[in-house]
Order: sequence, then C-alpha cells, then structure tokens
Amino acid sequence: MWKRRYSAVIACFSPVVCSSPEALGLENGTLTDTQITASSEGSITRSNGAIKYFAARNARLHHSSYWRPLFSDENPWIRVHLDGVHVITGLVSQGSGGYNDKSSCVKSYMVQYQHLSVNASEMEFIKDVTGKSAKVFQANTDSSTMVSIQFDQAITTNTIQVMPQKCIWLNTKTLIGQSSERHCSLRMEILGCSTVIN
Repeated sequence: MWKRRYSAVIACFSPVVCSSPEALGLENGTLTDTQITASSEGSITRSNGAIKYFAARNARLHHSSYWRPLFSDENPWIRVHLDGVHVITGLVSQGSGGYNDKSSCVKSYMVQYQHLSVNASEMEFIKDVTGKSAKVFQANTDSSTMVSIQFDQAITTNTIQVMPQKCIWLNTKTLIGQSSERHCSLRMEILGCSTVIN
C-alpha cells in the first residue's frame, strides 16, 4: 500500500536514489519505543486523577494517542533512530486525532538528520533550494488527514529529527482554529527504502 501511495523518483541530481519509497516502521511497530526520543513529553490529569502521557512512543501514524511536547518546551523535537542507515525520501504526518473533543496538529516543521560524512557527527538541517537556510515543510491543518512531504533530495542517514515550528489548536465542535505554538501534536511515518546500506 505504501509503495503505491507514496512512490516517487528522486530528481536526477540527487546523490542517492530510492525509486519505491515505503514506510520504515513507525506505524507497524518495527521501530521500537526505545528508538523514539523527544525533547519533552506532555501530559494531562483527568478528572478522576488519572494521568495521560503524550509520550514520544505514541508518535506513530494512526496511533490512538500522539506525541505532544511540554507547553514550556520552546524548541521541541522528536528523534527517530533507525535500524541502520537508510535512504530517506520524506515523511507523513497527522495531528492528534481529536482526543477529548479537542484536536491539534503541527502546521509546519523543519527536519534534521545525522550527517554520515567523515568528521561530521552533528545533526544537519535539510536545506531549502538556496542551500543556505533550513527548509520549513508545510504540514497539517487538521488532526486526522495524512500529509506527505517529499525531500528535494533523498538523504542517507540512521537518525532523523522533526522540529515543529508552527502548530494549530482546533475545537472540533465549532471547527474554529486557533493558532498556538504550544499545542503541537504529532503522529508520523518515515518514508524511504527499507534496504539497509552497509
């Protein structure tokens, strides 16, 4: 299904090619909970005293919950450590799914990845067409629709990080959106070639 829906051919100037991208394991659980980390994890206390955590491990496409950073987290990020080095071509994202009659989503984000060049150990931004600034990807405007983005050039990495930039809070009863950079709810999938590069 993923190969049919998200197949793409990377531009000829790309140094790496992945002609048939597919989901790399967030939704189906191939990537384990321990492979997903985040800058912070939010929570709420219900009327009965129970605490619901919006953990990084919930950031899986179609999951019943989702990841949400703390409201106090001014530079939130979520990081996925892959099973080896893969060619990555893009991402798919969803918002919260409308939990508790309210929903939120990530409207835009930037992407970093572990650069594998010699003497390069820091995370590097995916750049815009100028090659000088980090690219801001436009994502969701509601809580449930899947939005896929394709990188201008495929990347080769074992770690990818999403950094929410703008977020939206929605009241599903009135369908009125309220901009809020603190209501960042995310479920996602990574697209690329499943073959591990040795």
